[in-house]
This record gives sequence, C-alpha cells and structure tokens, in this order.
Amino acid sequence: MSKHAQLMKTRALLSIGVLLLLSLTSCSTSHHTYTYANFVGPGPYAPVYPGDRLTFTWQPSPGQDSNEATPTPITLDAVVFGPFSSATAVVAAEESLPTCPVVFRNVVAKITPIQTDDWTHTTYTSTLLLPQNMSVGYYAYVQMAKLNGKCSAWGANMLVVEAK
Repeated sequence: MSKHAQLMKTRALLSIGVLLLLSLTSCSTSHHTYTYANFVGPGPYAPVYPGDRLTFTWQPSPGQDSNEATPTPITLDAVVFGPFSSATAVVAAEESLPTCPVVFRNVVAKITPIQTDDWTHTTYTSTLLLPQNMSVGYYAYVQMAKLNGKCSAWGANMLVVEAK
C-alpha cells in the first residue's frame, strides 16, 4: 500500500473515530424529573375527631430535565402538632415556622415517611391515624417534600379536633 493510501486510510479512521467520540459525548442520557410541591391534605379548619384517619397526597409536577447518572432521593412527610389555645395561635405558629420546617414541637401524630426520587412520576397517598386520646382543640399539620434530605417544599394548615 502506498504512503498516500495509508495516509488517506489513517485520516478516514481518525475522522470516523472523532465522529463516534462526538456522538457518544453528545448522547448523555437526559431524564425528566419531578417535584412534589402539589399537596392535598385535610381542608383548613376541617373538624376532625380523635381516632380519625387523615389522608395526605403528593402529586408530581414536571421538573427540569437532568443529565445526572442517578435520581435524587425525595422523602415525603406529614406531621400534626399542637394543641394550640386558639385558631389565632395556630396561624401565628404557622407564620413563625422557618422557610422550610424540619423540627416540630408537640408532635401528636406523623406518617411513616415515603421514600421516592425525582425520576418517579407517581402520586403518593398516606393516611395518618389521629390518637384516640387526642385533646380537643386547635392543631396544625405540615406536609412536606425533602429533596436529598433538605426540605424543598412544604405547606401548613389548621385542624380543629372536636369531641366525638
């Protein structure tokens, strides 16, 4: 084979190699991600009774596409805390919560946290059983989503526990 033919063959192979390399690097796998900032919980000021079951739902919303190799863990959680002396006291407590609460005082009930990730497009529902010996009064609940252990979204509302 002549030197010119070898040179042409080498250039052709290098060109093919460069094209393959470019196509492989541009083919990083992109994944749709989802957030869980859409909460559905008991209605505000809804009267509930000791022993009632409360239902909490987290609905996924489209997030940004990601090129990450693995999904980011998400923990879905809900807690009921109180009692408070009045509806005004609940509102004041909710307004004084940090931007994304993670620690609560006087927790009277909580769900078993749900583990998911930001690649999963699933609606999750959990029920929380209020204690039978729960005092009548005003309570707050917080429903949240923690992305990789850090609170990413949350919502708070009031419950009014009445005597059976």
